[in-house]
Amino acid sequence: DRLLVVQACAGEVDGWHGMLDTGVIGAGYFVEADADRRAEDLSNVRAVSIDALCAELTFTPTHLKIDVEGEELAALRGASGLLTGPHPPAVFLELHNDILRDRGRDPEDVLDWLSARGFSCEDVLTGPVRPITFLRPVSRLVARPAAN
Repeated sequence: DRLLVVQACAGEVDGWHGMLDTGVIGAGYFVEADADRRAEDLSNVRAVSIDALCAELTFTPTHLKIDVEGEELAALRGASGLLTGPHPPAVFLELHNDILRDRGRDPEDVLDWLSARGFSCEDVLTGPVRPITFLRPVSRLVARPAAN
């Protein structure tokens, strides 16, 4: 009665999303496909925004864990109502720096987005966010909302 499994990817909008299954070692582990991937290589996966999922389940989480292999900003944007609401959750975030850069994105944009919404971010290893935070392939961060 305390666990509900939702088979979906977290994103900015609801719908369906073509994802790439990583194979035998990662069966059921999907990642965003490169633009040049053939449609036959992809699995059609339900996509949900965190805001829509919370509304559907009539549930407001106190903590949010985001580990979405380079789609951090899309997942956060899909939770913007929750994150800017009266009781925003703490966010535990795996920031996939290398994947973001490989896709032409800047990992710092993710922290800037959170900061613009009143969150303070800390690196689990170093405390304050430092340049080393963005040099590691993956950084683990905690984002706390401003006190209400």
